[in-house]
Formats: sequence, structure tokens, C-alpha cells
Amino acid sequence: MQVLQNLEGQVPVFGEKNHYMINGKLTTHPGKRQQKAINKFDDIQYYMKSNYMMSQKQLR
Repeated sequence: MQVLQNLEGQVPVFGEKNHYMINGKLTTHPGKRQQKAINKFDDIQYYMKSNYMMSQKQLR
């Protein structure tokens, strides 16, 4: 939740095909700070899907 809140503070809207709303403007090229937050969110999302979700399936 903390990572998502941090990302929302920097990039309030993001969607498919790398479209982001930054400073009230739609862009496909976020700044370095915003890209770092997006990458961190993607990394955590990947970790949760590949580790936590897999572990849940193994428990059933």
C-alpha cells in the first residue's frame, strides 16, 4: 500500500501502453523520478504475483 500511495503521489493515473498522467498532462515519457516509482511498483507487483500468489496456490 505504501508503494502504491507513493506512486499515486507522483503519477496519479497510469494505464496500458505506458500512458501516464503527470502534472496534468498525458505522456508516454515520464521523468526519471516518476519512472523510478513506476519501476519499483512493477517490481513489487511481479514479486507478489510470482511468489505470494504461487505460494497460495500450493497451499490449496
